[in-house]
Amino acid sequence: MPPNSGRVRVKFYYFQKIMELENLTPDYKWILKLNSIYWKAYLKWLRPNEGAGQTLAKLKKMGIKTGIITNFGAEIQTRKLIAINLVKYINVMVTAEEAGVTKPNPKIFQMALDRIGEHPEKTLMVGDDIIPDIKGAANAGMETILIENSWYPYTDTERAMATYRINNLREILEILN
Repeated sequence: MPPNSGRVRVKFYYFQKIMELENLTPDYKWILKLNSIYWKAYLKWLRPNEGAGQTLAKLKKMGIKTGIITNFGAEIQTRKLIAINLVKYINVMVTAEEAGVTKPNPKIFQMALDRIGEHPEKTLMVGDDIIPDIKGAANAGMETILIENSWYPYTDTERAMATYRINNLREILEILN
């Protein structure tokens, strides 16, 4: 994925681009070191969304399968889930590197549906980003839940793309009842 393609998940390219912008010949050993330092710090300070653990535990107890559809790579996404102690609740993970496409492409959502063994109309996609998560899942035939957040002020038109809107992950349980 090139460094200027939206939300780049591989920080390596950012560090490479910085060197290039400063007219420096990229030093790939140094770039690898910067990348390693970045992810080590990121994972150390990463915290789950409020209510994530409790909600996922209840969903698991209810027999509801959960999955991750991510534009991150498998290694980083797995490290993130381990760091926030949520990996034990995830039944399926589909990554962009595996699918060969990124969200919002419906192919990545269909791959997750196939793996989890469900039809789109019986599945909810929970996401915090309108275009990749909500629009992508809707285009794959899924109902969607937008996690509202203060870091990105969505317009009313954008917010209306989601089937449901929540402020806390615990609200998923209310939607399912």
